[in-house]
Amino acid sequence: MDIDWDRIRKHAYADVHGPSDWPQGIKPISLDGTGLFGLDAKHRLYWDGKLVHVERGISLTFWQKTGAIIGIAAAVVAALASAVQAYIAWIELCTK
Repeated sequence: MDIDWDRIRKHAYADVHGPSDWPQGIKPISLDGTGLFGLDAKHRLYWDGKLVHVERGISLTFWQKTGAIIGIAAAVVAALASAVQAYIAWIELCTK
């Protein structure tokens, strides 16, 4: 069975407008258009033979950053306190 890729490319988009909150120029994909998606052996996504760039960024709010810094500082203090306790116990053990 031969697939008419030119026809699929021609009808890749639905004949309707996307939701009003979508950026201008963005169109929904038609059912035919879903056939233009593909995956390679590493499960990377392609659209019509072109790699789809997926950004995996992280953005924290001020309060999230503040909480993270406080949490890291508390962990460092706890680690130092444990190290000091272990050192004191070792010194006491060695001086007996």
